[in-house]
Amino acid sequence: MNPGTVDDLVGLLHQRQVSFESLHPEWHTDEPLYARGASSEQAMVNKTEHQLLADAGRAALVSLNARERRMVDRRLMADDEAMLTLKELGREFGVSRERVRQLEVNIKRKLVTHFRALSKTAEARAPNVAA
Repeated sequence: MNPGTVDDLVGLLHQRQVSFESLHPEWHTDEPLYARGASSEQAMVNKTEHQLLADAGRAALVSLNARERRMVDRRLMADDEAMLTLKELGREFGVSRERVRQLEVNIKRKLVTHFRALSKTAEARAPNVAA
């Protein structure tokens, strides 16, 4: 992953709501991942990039514990109708609304750290690929 991609992912994490539909198997679609009329080479690049991002996202989610994954699923990845409020999640976990907000901030930090580590790993491997 290049630094620009990591910055894009970090930017998404700082938005109120982030859509990671491709990370949920039950939301998977077989629709093309590229614009109509794209060359077969560009279509392959687009599909490969999408798969790499989806894999990185899945790996990041695996690094979270069950409560953190539940919060990501119900706060950061949920659509407007399904999104739980801080108060609702606090009630579910037996903590205050403020504590849920703090946990959400920590989760975002963990995800940013994970994506940046992936980027550094990819950068370190890049010279070896070209050789």
